[in-house]
Amino acid sequence: MRVAILALLATLLPLWQTAAHGDSANPTVVQVGSRPRAAGGAGRVAIPVTNIPPAGLSGYNVTISFDRKAVKVESVSSGEAPFDGPPIANIDDDNGVVLLASVVASGPTSGSLAVARLTVTARGRSGDSVALMPTINELIDNDLNDIAPRDVVAGSITITGPPPRSWTWVLWLLAPLLLAAAAWALGRWPANGKAQ
Repeated sequence: MRVAILALLATLLPLWQTAAHGDSANPTVVQVGSRPRAAGGAGRVAIPVTNIPPAGLSGYNVTISFDRKAVKVESVSSGEAPFDGPPIANIDDDNGVVLLASVVASGPTSGSLAVARLTVTARGRSGDSVALMPTINELIDNDLNDIAPRDVVAGSITITGPPPRSWTWVLWLLAPLLLAAAAWALGRWPANGKAQ
């Protein structure tokens, strides 16, 4: 009888582990979106969590590393409900890392959703591709247990073109000519060069 009970427990243990901790073939994944950006251009990049386990997702603590010479993280904003409140964020541009975290009372129990968004500016040159590498410090379910298995997928910013042109210098060059032309057109600049 004991042997039969032990055999039954041995066969049920993997099923219990899968139910409690998720399917090892389909880990919960924190990823960073990828976007093309013109050099000097800014835009938002989503940070979705996919394959949320049945035990749910109620919190995260993630570090994202980036090449500070090629990308600047301007700000961190909220994701989708229930992670639609502002996350705790610390942007360390000097070291090329951003730390972000959030906890909710009860999170989703399946699917995927964006937990936060980064606003980034491309600093590099056209053709550069810059990785945005996530590291999971903590990922917790609705019972405040650690979610496992889990994985990460890096995102990237691909710089597609030259920086936006500034036409300010043209205005500085043309301003005196435009003023002289306007004065002449209004009849305040006579032919002999002396103002009337």
